Amino acid sequence: MKWILAMLLSSSVTWAHPSKGYTDGNDLRDQCGAAIAKDAGFGAGACLGFIEGFRQLAVMTQPVTNLKLLCLPDGVPNGQLAKVIVKYLDQHPEKLHLPAAQLMYDATDDAFPCAATGK
Repeated sequence: MKWILAMLLSSSVTWAHPSKGYTDGNDLRDQCGAAIAKDAGFGAGACLGFIEGFRQLAVMTQPVTNLKLLCLPDGVPNGQLAKVIVKYLDQHPEKLHLPAAQLMYDATDDAFPCAATGK
């Protein structure tokens, strides 16, 4: 179920790279790197928007699926999540070809895992 939700989110950014059909980890790393550098350009906005969309999707789907997609502590800002994502991608370069939504889930779950009974 989580994979389906991640794919739905990643399908919303297909216009960015029509040849691949989705934003991958390479794109996400570049965009979130720009956000961390406080670049006011498109890449930073794309990263932070992607993160916010992912958060909103997680909130919206929980009542329907009874699955908690994200287990973030209260008050974690999107800028901090950009740092979490970049760190994860830097530690897992072998995954950069994967869809950004999947990697965003993997990075946040790695940094903020849900309790065993919360997923």
